[in-house]
Amino acid sequence: MTLAFTMCLVVLFGLAAIGTPIAHSIIIGAIVYLALKGQDLGIAAEQVSYGLYDSFVLLAVPLFIVAANIMNAGAISERLLRFCVGVVGRFKGGLGHVNIVSSLIFSGMSGSAVADAAGIGKVIIEMMTKGNRYPRGYAAAITAASATIGPIIPPSIPMVLYALVSDTSIGYLFLGGIVPGLLMGVVLMAMNTYISHKRGFAADEVVPIRQIPGLTMRAFPALLMPVILLYGIYGGATTPTEAAAVAAAYALVLAAFFYRSLSVKSLRTIMLD
Repeated sequence: MTLAFTMCLVVLFGLAAIGTPIAHSIIIGAIVYLALKGQDLGIAAEQVSYGLYDSFVLLAVPLFIVAANIMNAGAISERLLRFCVGVVGRFKGGLGHVNIVSSLIFSGMSGSAVADAAGIGKVIIEMMTKGNRYPRGYAAAITAASATIGPIIPPSIPMVLYALVSDTSIGYLFLGGIVPGLLMGVVLMAMNTYISHKRGFAADEVVPIRQIPGLTMRAFPALLMPVILLYGIYGGATTPTEAAAVAAAYALVLAAFFYRSLSVKSLRTIMLD
């Protein structure tokens, strides 16, 4: 290990240890490394900036983020939750299953664990803790665990970034994440069932069977988004970046015109974020 790299790590972890924001610590550590290596900082910054802004693949990241934010602001996530409550909420540990299944579905739209936890997670935690049906710690734990499916199920923002730096096929990465993501969901649901029986969680209110078709129809346009994305990518109709643009446009149309739950003010806030 060279002196420059050693000093880079010392500065990075030293600044992080005293509370400096991680982003600032990384930047300062990189500057120290380049300075000790005798590199021109101006040229290095220019090369990094050019590589980022000239990347067509990287455009998928903000587009998927916009799509997720529109779904959260446009009440699409709430309709998905009602659908999941009707389908899996009738089993033991029902709202825990709802938490996991809704994360699976939302992961196929946003590709982000943060968007999952911030959007659906906030609503489902309130549902689980209402009336002390579930301990707040358990509700938060299962929400955090199910949110980790977000970067696994395609479309995945971390996979896009990995493909960019490793020159790997995004399509193959997305394809490789489907089965592991579904297995994570199955294991989490099995664990939730076991814990619910062991701790004796009270049964949740069951949605009548006759209401499920209506809940399905209201959530159906949103449920189509993962299908459209995967068909576009693997059917050869779109690239992953174009699929991200389709996802953002589709979410906008659903929220603004179909569900009519997105205002101009909310859209402005989403774009600023």
